[in-house]
Amino acid sequence: MENTYYIKEGYNEIPFNSKDLYILTTDGMRLDLIAHQYYGDQKLWWVLAVCNGLGKGSLFVKAGMQLRIPISPQEFIDAIR
Repeated sequence: MENTYYIKEGYNEIPFNSKDLYILTTDGMRLDLIAHQYYGDQKLWWVLAVCNGLGKGSLFVKAGMQLRIPISPQEFIDAIR
């Protein structure tokens, strides 16, 4: 069964965790591919977008950006369902 995620308007910020990961982006990196690498699910790209304050637009991220990767986004996902 495939997971489907819906984002409600006015969702809460993803809380910081001392175990969150941080990476420096390089040219050509995409949120969906990063989500697949760290979460095993490319559809969770929006978690990265929300917690890093990235607006609508491209899945590509600028090179040299520090990107926060929440260690466990499941609580946030459950809260918005």
